[in-house]
Amino acid sequence: MLEIQIDHSRCNLCGHCIDACPAPCLDFDEAETVVQIFDLNLCLICRNCEIHCPKDCLIVDFSEWEATREFRSMVRRMPGQGRS
Repeated sequence: MLEIQIDHSRCNLCGHCIDACPAPCLDFDEAETVVQIFDLNLCLICRNCEIHCPKDCLIVDFSEWEATREFRSMVRRMPGQGRS
């Protein structure tokens, strides 16, 4: 199971996690007072949000087997990735 945990008490709203995310699953709330997960189904499990957070506020928690299976199925469905 995939889960992104955000420690809002440590977050300084720098936005590095949002900028580093290649998928639109993280963003600020409407009042720009917290970082929110908008669509976890879009997560590529790249962990860029976790890696680029200077305050270590995010943890991408996943089972390695599930992540590998999900990632492989996403790669097969990506447009323009045909065999040469």
